[in-house]
Amino acid sequence: MIRRLPFLLLTILLSLSVQWASAQAKQIQGQYLGKILPQSIEPAGAIEEESDGEKRKELRQRPKVVNPNALPQGNDPLQQTSFGSKSGKVSLASFQGLTEGFPPDPTGAAGPNHYVQAINKRYQVYDKQGNPLTEEIQLNQLWPGSANLGDPVVLYDRFVDRWVITQFQFNNDLLFAVSATSDPTGFYHTYAFAMPSFPDYPKYSIWSDGYYITTNGSPDNVAIVDKQAMVAGSSIANAQIFTMPLVEPPNSFHAALAADADGVLPPLGEPNYIFYFEDDAWGAPQDQIVVLALDVDWTDAQNSVLDTLQIIPTTPFDANFDPDWNDIEQPNTSQRLDAIASIFNFRAQYMRWNGYNSVLLCFAVDVDQQDLSGIRWLELRQDASADTFSIYQEGTYAPADGNSRFIGSMAMDFDGNIGLGFSISGPNTFPSLAVTGRMANDPLGEMTMQEEIIAEGQSSQNGNNRYGDYAHMALDPDGVTFWFTGEFLGENESRDTWIHSFALSERVGLNKNESPNLSFNSEKVSLNFVGNSNDYKLVIYNAAGQIIENHMLQSGQKKMNLNILPAGMYFASLYKGATQRTIKFIVQ
Repeated sequence: MIRRLPFLLLTILLSLSVQWASAQAKQIQGQYLGKILPQSIEPAGAIEEESDGEKRKELRQRPKVVNPNALPQGNDPLQQTSFGSKSGKVSLASFQGLTEGFPPDPTGAAGPNHYVQAINKRYQVYDKQGNPLTEEIQLNQLWPGSANLGDPVVLYDRFVDRWVITQFQFNNDLLFAVSATSDPTGFYHTYAFAMPSFPDYPKYSIWSDGYYITTNGSPDNVAIVDKQAMVAGSSIANAQIFTMPLVEPPNSFHAALAADADGVLPPLGEPNYIFYFEDDAWGAPQDQIVVLALDVDWTDAQNSVLDTLQIIPTTPFDANFDPDWNDIEQPNTSQRLDAIASIFNFRAQYMRWNGYNSVLLCFAVDVDQQDLSGIRWLELRQDASADTFSIYQEGTYAPADGNSRFIGSMAMDFDGNIGLGFSISGPNTFPSLAVTGRMANDPLGEMTMQEEIIAEGQSSQNGNNRYGDYAHMALDPDGVTFWFTGEFLGENESRDTWIHSFALSERVGLNKNESPNLSFNSEKVSLNFVGNSNDYKLVIYNAAGQIIENHMLQSGQKKMNLNILPAGMYFASLYKGATQRTIKFIVQ
């Protein structure tokens, strides 16, 4: 289903400094590198900052300010100056992650029984209590003969029960490793995709028809790879590549994010959505979010189209910091740190609900026009009967304590509660890590949970402004537990990472006992649920996200038999109001 622009939106688009037509796909074939069992070898040394190379420096220039009258004129109008006061957060596992790398670029995801973290050069598998299940494994053990060049991303694809680990190469390759089973300590099917240009700052997402990729720079900065082929370990796996429009010249740092599905998979055929923002200081008519829709046809790439879906005006923000990237204050030094501004922070979590879908986005903003950083965050909602998104809530988390908050990452749980993790630094605070959050029924636009420092910094960084490139907040398959990893500075400028899991205990709509449960016999699947009201909705999805069963459940109805289902993987979601419980089950 190809999206076409409504007339009003087309009129708005024509006011942008760059106009563009729908982008068509280029198709390439990936190289299958084999089924690999990575082996632990000698510890990896620190990655050097200059390993990024000159061509990466050319791609890391800040968008230029061309409008001196850009809004806001003054402090951020949405600044939350006070701390949240709620105490409902429950800390679970919290432990030291991998160290070194310049920067470490920590990323990680949780599966049913494991947590996998990667940094530049290596990765490690842990159990859910933080006990290592492997030694530290260099990334090039996944792709023998490759270089440990970094920018890894770890994903757990709950829809196929597989792990994905990625890395880039300076020969323009993007490397993929997809676990052959649900065990992240075992074998991986490995692939290389030769991109037409250098894929700086690659970010990845999970969708029905593939793994989506966005990169910094232009052209060739949006791609999709065939996850079905890679999960199967096929010797042939294709990719399609698109050019995304950018207002600023191609060498500015302005990467987008693709929606990353959590909870329930979007139906096969639903386009994925690509998000980036524009500051009116860069020449846009207003501060705004641009939403693209990407329709992929794996049979004929000529039918695949990346098109503009809409433009969403936001409350004014200032995404402009020091032009030389010297942004964030630290104690006892004049050296400042890069806030990683002008982009959405990883990741754009996408959740399907009863009647609407939601996407979370966050990015660094200058709250006082003096390079004090806060985190502007938004929840977009998409009506299930329409294509377009609107802003449901937005806020700027920046308590007035003199500290900057930057490099955020956020996720929503199955109750609609939101967890936010970020870096924090200031004149009296060494670069540290912290988390906060909000409950689903709290006042819109506010982070109401008490802020918690989860990893306290011990020193400041000197001699270089380059700090972390990204952090990663993932949602556990249980739908309740958040897993956050990011960088902090230990003693003597040690570049350390931390892994922290937590839950927001207050529940709205459904309580912990209200959940579908399944039993099987030789003829049918029986679903049981606990509840005592009339407003439950049960939806059964297949692995492609298509609805198989859809029922409203009445009070006292404790058991229902589903039609005989073909063998395969399914998801059962129980909805009540703005909450859900989702379980996965397999029919053999």
